[in-house]
Amino acid sequence: MVKKYNLLIQLMSYKHDIGSKEFSSALNGVVALFHDSREVMDALKSFYNIASKPKEQKSSNEQNDKLIEVFSSIYTELDMDENLDKSFLEKTFNIDDNLLNFYQHEHLILEREQTISLARIADVIDPNDTRRQIHQEN
Repeated sequence: MVKKYNLLIQLMSYKHDIGSKEFSSALNGVVALFHDSREVMDALKSFYNIASKPKEQKSSNEQNDKLIEVFSSIYTELDMDENLDKSFLEKTFNIDDNLLNFYQHEHLILEREQTISLARIADVIDPNDTRRQIHQEN
């Protein structure tokens, strides 16, 4: 059962990039881990039938709907569908690069301030009078 949960986590974690190696690997794993679930296998087959068509013969909405059916059927199989808001199966959560850069910058500033604080503490408690004097002058 743990493998099934882990597979679902991998599917949901990489759903923003269905062409990725990780997502493809997880989707291929559905066949092995959920072979005994008619609902999951039917949903997977429906998705595959759409996904394997040439681009001009399918709509992205149709393919997306079929993929959501795969996710939903896995949640049902794992008895996790009771409070499931299916709109979350469609959404992906991406952090804006500017926001991420801001947080990384702020983190670096905090690390630097902590390092300076630790250095000042070391300056005060340094047993060597000459070094302590040099630190205090800087």
